[in-house]
Amino acid sequence: MTQYFEFYQLPVSLNIDTAVLKKLFFEKSRNNHPDFFANASEEIQQKALAESTVNNEAYKTLLNPQTRLKHVLHIYGLLADEDKMALPPDFLMDMMDLNEEIEMAAEPEGREEVKNKIEALIADNEQEREQLFEQFDTSPTEGKNNILKQLTWVYLKNKYFLRLTQSVSTFADPKS
Repeated sequence: MTQYFEFYQLPVSLNIDTAVLKKLFFEKSRNNHPDFFANASEEIQQKALAESTVNNEAYKTLLNPQTRLKHVLHIYGLLADEDKMALPPDFLMDMMDLNEEIEMAAEPEGREEVKNKIEALIADNEQEREQLFEQFDTSPTEGKNNILKQLTWVYLKNKYFLRLTQSVSTFADPKS
């Protein structure tokens, strides 16, 4: 896996100055755009295309807080087997209850109520993520591991919330 912070020569950080990121993206785009290498050898064209692809992926990943978090967690080896990671049982029970509420909410008002609950959970999770981002970036190296473990749960919980949001949408639109 390409380490996108290294690609842009940035320190690993959860809070990124998006203006700096954008500047680096456009700089690399200008230097490596495949169209500039149309008359070059096949090898050089392929290298420019590969560099351009990594640039686009890196920018997209680092620009979004959730995908940036996922990238940092991968760097630290905390999402090696993310599909097999288990969240605390009380959280999972709450998610089962919300799933049941979604299925039972036959009327639009009921679905809207469940949707509002999920949106509140997402907002709380995002607030926790932002606080942990700040702590991570200002903590000494030895304190980062505990914060990263907490951020792993924040990341995984967000995935659950997104699935619940999709479930509400599916039940709201039976054609889905």
